[in-house]
Amino acid sequence: MKRSSLLVTLILILSLLLCSCTLGGEGGGESDGEGAGGESAVTIAEAKAALAEVGDVSSTPVTIKATVREVDENGIVRVSDSTGSLDVLLTKGIDAEGKEILFSAIENKPKVKDTVTLKVKLWKLGDSISAYEAVIVSIDAFSYVEMSVADARSAEIGKGIKLTGVVASVTYANGFVPSGFILVDSTSSIYVYSQTAAANVKVGNTVTVVGEKDYWILEDEQVNAQKFGYKGSCQLANASVTANDNLTDGAFDKSWIEETTLMDLLSTPVTENITSRIYKVNALVKEVEDKGFTNFYFFDLDGKTGSYTYTQCNGADFTWLREFDGKICTVYLTALNAKSTSSSCLFRLLPISVSDDGYVFDTADAPKYAVKYHGLTQLKKEYSGDPALTLNTAVSSELLGFEGVTLSFSSNNESVVKFNTDSGITVMNCPGFGTATVTVTATYCEYTYSEDITVTVDENAVVDALTVGDAIDADEEADVTVKGIVGPSIVHANRRGFYLIDSTGIISVSFANSKDLEDIEIGNEVIITGKKITVDGSQICIDNASLVANYYGQNEFPAGTVTENADIANAVSQGNTTAIYKATGTLKVVGTQHYSNYVITIDGIDYTLYASKAATQYAFLTEQINNEVEVLLSVVNWNGKSYKLCALGLITEDGTVYNEYSFAK
Repeated sequence: MKRSSLLVTLILILSLLLCSCTLGGEGGGESDGEGAGGESAVTIAEAKAALAEVGDVSSTPVTIKATVREVDENGIVRVSDSTGSLDVLLTKGIDAEGKEILFSAIENKPKVKDTVTLKVKLWKLGDSISAYEAVIVSIDAFSYVEMSVADARSAEIGKGIKLTGVVASVTYANGFVPSGFILVDSTSSIYVYSQTAAANVKVGNTVTVVGEKDYWILEDEQVNAQKFGYKGSCQLANASVTANDNLTDGAFDKSWIEETTLMDLLSTPVTENITSRIYKVNALVKEVEDKGFTNFYFFDLDGKTGSYTYTQCNGADFTWLREFDGKICTVYLTALNAKSTSSSCLFRLLPISVSDDGYVFDTADAPKYAVKYHGLTQLKKEYSGDPALTLNTAVSSELLGFEGVTLSFSSNNESVVKFNTDSGITVMNCPGFGTATVTVTATYCEYTYSEDITVTVDENAVVDALTVGDAIDADEEADVTVKGIVGPSIVHANRRGFYLIDSTGIISVSFANSKDLEDIEIGNEVIITGKKITVDGSQICIDNASLVANYYGQNEFPAGTVTENADIANAVSQGNTTAIYKATGTLKVVGTQHYSNYVITIDGIDYTLYASKAATQYAFLTEQINNEVEVLLSVVNWNGKSYKLCALGLITEDGTVYNEYSFAK
């Protein structure tokens, strides 16, 4: 329930109390406590129906029994039963002697999930019915177990929990409505979700809260989250604050907080329960403005490994980060939740506190940095073929203030992994099968650092794979395993993948996990498996794909893959999504209020290129705006609305530049 709705209810009820003589004085004399527990309770629906028989205000109380769904500190609760819900202004309770006492004097007030028996009067304003002069007859308290935050994080879903800690950060929903807060004690941190509770706390307050253990996932992301094993954001839901010291100078305990790197944090599997747990990192803060909103990012010391701050206010709730833009700061943050799409599940960050402590990188650590961020990251732990991988052996960082770190690679088993250096270029080959220990060493001035990684090269398994043509002709929803050459990227807002090509055809492939793409390059020969589908009855695709094997190589696309001198107008009208066409046209940008489209004019006809963020998804075309271009195109229809063109490559004098959007590291 939104805080605003509770305030409206309170204002309306108080207004009625002030202006109606039937509601004044001592709050009514009809209920003196005698026989309070003996009357039969009616349902909320029955109580509302009875009001209709007497008008807009009832002077005779009725008894209802319902469950508390939300509590406001002003004595307003929302209760519900199987027939409906009702906003109630609590004014009195009944003590152990059966006497009425003011609500403010009640020691144990109702909490969320409690079952309450109430004597209420009803009134109607417009279409809304509320209750006033409510007397609490009895409370059947829901069981809340007091525990530490660390124990709460591992508690089962639905368990009633009581926690005491310091409010470290407040989150906001659209319209700057407080939506929840991070609670910290001496053992850990957890997110407390409740708009009402959040509206009544401030950072630094020491509070006691009760609620239910839960894991939250946005409803339309639940199917994708399940695919990646993501349980949701660890939190306390249906929460209410039972005590608050109202002091804002309380510092949260940092003694338990682990110091890590964003690289390690973001590479943590989403199956692990780390959401809403605070970590300490050194991070580069960056503000990135877009049309209508602002994103704030936190990057690791490499300046590229990071994620964005979770916001429901278009970034306006994090403008306090602007003073840190472009600086490496000491940051306490948490992965509040993870965004789940069809191809990835990625943590989104919530900063708890940021301080500019004048960070200066110690160049004595340059070799260690080079090994961890630029050496080990170039290698995989497993290969299924010879990658003939050209390695970067020189590392510099303008951000950290050093240059000229050298990387070297060695193997203890050159029959499996071998490094050859010629004319200053180092190439890794995998000539055989087995296991090797690879040592990555970095040197900078007098400083040296080394680290080992175990590399396994698997013998190529015999896989019974289909051709691309067979996959195109396969039955709908059929599981297919297909061998082909990796082509250009597909373009889609949520899907990541590429066109798979062989001499029998091309087909779009959408990967279940975009991390598979990190080890794939255009021209590699691969075997993939997935489900052949036709999206919205028009776009043929291998969906939920995964990589079976990568045999690498820089393979050329088979002859006949591209249709020359194509009639583009006819191709679009026919809607063949399993072909590549070559065409010449003029590229331009057509802007709207919220976004820009890339449009190519071919034979006098304007065709909008399918995109959600054209400048990003067609980055290889940005320098060709307003130029005549020769391009490779495919027809797409991912949304079932209309066929459009997708740009796969740009043909230049130096060769073809392919769309690598999905392969961006």
